[in-house]
Amino acid sequence: HAVQQIGNRPCLIIPWFDGRHIPPEEINRDICLHVGQLLATMHKMARSINLDIPHVTQSVEYNLDWMNDQHILNQSTILANAAIVHRDEFVHLLRKGHPEPTEFVLSHRDMNPNNLLECNDTLMILDWELAGWSSPLDELVDVGLEWCRFCQYKTDIKLFTAIVEGYGSIEKLTSCQSLDGVWQRLYSALLQAVYNHLYNEAEIFSLSETERIVNAERYILQYEELKKYENIFSQAILSHIMTA
Repeated sequence: HAVQQIGNRPCLIIPWFDGRHIPPEEINRDICLHVGQLLATMHKMARSINLDIPHVTQSVEYNLDWMNDQHILNQSTILANAAIVHRDEFVHLLRKGHPEPTEFVLSHRDMNPNNLLECNDTLMILDWELAGWSSPLDELVDVGLEWCRFCQYKTDIKLFTAIVEGYGSIEKLTSCQSLDGVWQRLYSALLQAVYNHLYNEAEIFSLSETERIVNAERYILQYEELKKYENIFSQAILSHIMTA
C-alpha cells in the first residue's frame, strides 16, 4: 500500500488482484479447512517474529442500570421476554468479569468471508485496518463463528469443525489457554452490544428506536445461539488443537 497525493486529496493506493469473494452458498468443508490453515500459518509467522508485546487488556467496564425492570419493559415484547429470561445470567456474568487471555499475537481481527479473496485457487486476506494484538484462541473462535453461519443463526457445526481442524493441522495451542475465558469474553461482548444499541448516546442520536431494538434483538439471539452450541464448539477445539 502507498499513500499518494492526487489533487488536494491524499489517497491510499492498493494493488489490484483479480479474484472474487466466495458466495455464502459455496462455503464448504474444504474452503473452511483452507481458512483454518491460513489463520494458523499467520499466527505461526507472527510468533516467529521477535516483537515486544505491549500490555494488552480486554477488560471493559459495564453499566448494570439498563437491567432494571422499567428499562427492560420499555423494549419490544421479544426483547423484553429474552432480557427477563436471561437477566440473572446477564448480571452475574457482567459482575463476575472474565479472565484475560494468556497469550497475544499479531492478528487480522476481522477475517470474515468478505475479507478473503479467491485468486487462482489461493485465498488472499484483505482489509487489514483492524489488525493488532489478539489472543490466537479468541481469533480462532471468532473466525470459526464467522464462517459457520453462526451470525445468521444457521450454525453449521461441520464448517466450524473444519476451521478448527485446518488450524490444528498447522499449529497447536496449549490447554492452559482457557476456553471458559473465551466464552465469557464473547458473552460479555454480546451483552455490551445489547446495552450499546439500547442506551449508548451515539446510537440514540444516529438510529431510530426501532433500529436500535432490532440490533439489540440480534445480539440477544446470538447470545442464545452461543449458549446452544458452546459445548459442541469446545469439543471441536479440544479434539483438534489443544495440547497439554
